[in-house]
Amino acid sequence: MKTSTSRFEVPVLLGTQTLFNIGFYAVVPFLAVVLANDFLLAGAGVGLILGIRTFAQQGLFLAGGSLADRFGARRMILIGCAVRAAGFFTLAASLSLGDPKLWLFILGTLLTGFGGALFSPGLSILVGAAQSARDRGQPTGAKRATLFAWLSVTGEIGAVAGPLVGAALWDWGFAAVAGFGAIFFIAIGLFLAAALRRYAPEVTSLDHAGSRAKRPAQPGSLRRCLADRKFVAFCALHASDLLAYNQLYLAVPLELERTGLPTQWLGLVFAWISVLTLGLQLPIAWLAARIGAAA
Repeated sequence: MKTSTSRFEVPVLLGTQTLFNIGFYAVVPFLAVVLANDFLLAGAGVGLILGIRTFAQQGLFLAGGSLADRFGARRMILIGCAVRAAGFFTLAASLSLGDPKLWLFILGTLLTGFGGALFSPGLSILVGAAQSARDRGQPTGAKRATLFAWLSVTGEIGAVAGPLVGAALWDWGFAAVAGFGAIFFIAIGLFLAAALRRYAPEVTSLDHAGSRAKRPAQPGSLRRCLADRKFVAFCALHASDLLAYNQLYLAVPLELERTGLPTQWLGLVFAWISVLTLGLQLPIAWLAARIGAAA
């Protein structure tokens, strides 16, 4: 049976998450250092700007997912890559055009967040389609890590490499780091434009005769999502997880600066965090598959 996402595309989707995270973690962990050193902001100001950047991404995932439902996941992924590249170019320009310009830096951080809010939900939609096709061909009772677990694993590979790339480029200054990120996301967009074939998302349903038929996927309903109490509770729990995790982008860089360690250490610390996640992700995913999603 033909599916909306072919088996050939699964490695592309998983590899894309690796590339996204290389570009992301090569730049974003160093934002706090730039805000503190180049713009002389206190911790509260650094936290406020990084919080706005995070909201521009994770806080707008719902909007990005709705746009991907309406206009197509592939299109929003490509637009998101372009927006993030523009954001990184803006970050580089904020330190390259004469005196450091805080307003331009803030604009760049917002654009990087908006880009992620566009392409991450689109990627999840394509991975979900691939997982559905995989489940249809999987024997009943089979337990194995889902593609979303593998998405996390491949993402963490990028999260290991990204900070190391940023640290290696740091001697040329943050403008060079941000410029690399911009060029990297342009390259990702060009690659995905060629690798992801155009398709119309489809779902399988039963017709009146009882045989399987295909109908076009319908855009998700925001009202229906918000009426699902379990889903809303899950979102609230995940929000608390993001609240804790995103403190790393504020606390770790500033603490390394306070203790006088070179900025390059920041890449090593974030790489070590990702190595731990990488080592634990698949065993935990395998355990989750055995005990069930609810537990």
